[in-house]
Amino acid sequence: LVEKIEKEAAQTENPPSSDFEITLKLNKDTNFGEGDPLEIFFSSNEDCYLSLLYQDVEGNHYIIFPGNGQQKTKFRAGKGYTNITKPMEISCYPGCGAEMIWAFASDRPVTLPEGYVDNLNGSGLRGYPPDVSIRSILNQHRSIKLSVKKTEKKIYLTTVK
Repeated sequence: LVEKIEKEAAQTENPPSSDFEITLKLNKDTNFGEGDPLEIFFSSNEDCYLSLLYQDVEGNHYIIFPGNGQQKTKFRAGKGYTNITKPMEISCYPGCGAEMIWAFASDRPVTLPEGYVDNLNGSGLRGYPPDVSIRSILNQHRSIKLSVKKTEKKIYLTTVK
């Protein structure tokens, strides 16, 4: 699934921008067992706003940041941030395997792409089911005006029983 998503992402109308640098790290290297806490560490070399999507093994894309009311949360340059999302725990429902987190940062407040549903799969999170293509999600994230500074990064993890 990750390989398929990578191919589809490469076919977006707008290529990813790298107008500034961001760092995205997890509290473990790559392997997360069911029940493990998932913590995300973030920093940037410019003040920015952030959007994070979590892709599970089924191709669901959960919006893990911003939550409601957090679209105007500004991250300051040079400062390291920990636990920027609600507390999360790894679940192997509906399955375990290769998963990823996409980070989108810009110098303007975040506008989430259209087409998400509330409480995706009973998670309490907004998100996109697998029938919403990653290409359309990325095209919306990447179509921010050219005058806006923006960048993106992804990080991979593997969930195991």
